[in-house]
Amino acid sequence: MMGDLKNEFKDLKIIGQPIVPIDNEIGRVKEYELLLRTRKTNDFPTDFFSKVINDQVGNYWFLNWLKQQIDQIMSNNYQDVYNLNLDPQQFSFRDTWKFIMAISQYRSRLKIEITERVPLTVGQIDLAEVVKRLKMTGFAVALDDICTGENSLSFVVKNYKSLKRIKFSVLDFRRLKRGTLKELLAFLLELSLETGLELVIEEMSLKEVRQIYDERHDRQAKSYHLFWQAATEVNF
Repeated sequence: MMGDLKNEFKDLKIIGQPIVPIDNEIGRVKEYELLLRTRKTNDFPTDFFSKVINDQVGNYWFLNWLKQQIDQIMSNNYQDVYNLNLDPQQFSFRDTWKFIMAISQYRSRLKIEITERVPLTVGQIDLAEVVKRLKMTGFAVALDDICTGENSLSFVVKNYKSLKRIKFSVLDFRRLKRGTLKELLAFLLELSLETGLELVIEEMSLKEVRQIYDERHDRQAKSYHLFWQAATEVNF
């Protein structure tokens, strides 16, 4: 397996998507989500990723490769903040926690973002304990794609004290009427204000986000709690 993995690692790269406060005028981006892509197609390597995170040896070598990429990105960019995705399944392996400690030197500029995928080893991974432990290591923790998969609203409400940020993708909710979507986004902002969590909106234009929230929310609340993630991809 390792021989095949080495060849596949050569085709991988890390790109960034900008994250900005929605009141921020166009200027220098200071925060990015780090995303895995292939060099050949620029797509997410779904089959490869599923293979490595469900195998202890594969996960070990993937995290070793990822550590090298993070070291390089951090050394070349001294001021920017980054969000690193980890899959819940990876926390079934001790090597993932060793990886967390190995990158802990960057915790002032690196958030850990937990994806929404349901782990294969259901019942063996206590996600509430995972986010609590991550916070104890000093990392800010974000939940990706709330209202989807593992990252339910119920989980957010029960565990918000262990979190820093929640992210919501409009992609799966585009069939809703604009008024319904507007009410959903308004509710999520109220949730973020009540819990003190940052809210990032994805898969929606900055203009659309601003239009919806400008109708009913004050500028100060938005500037502190509401962010937008661009679909633009940046190479490091």
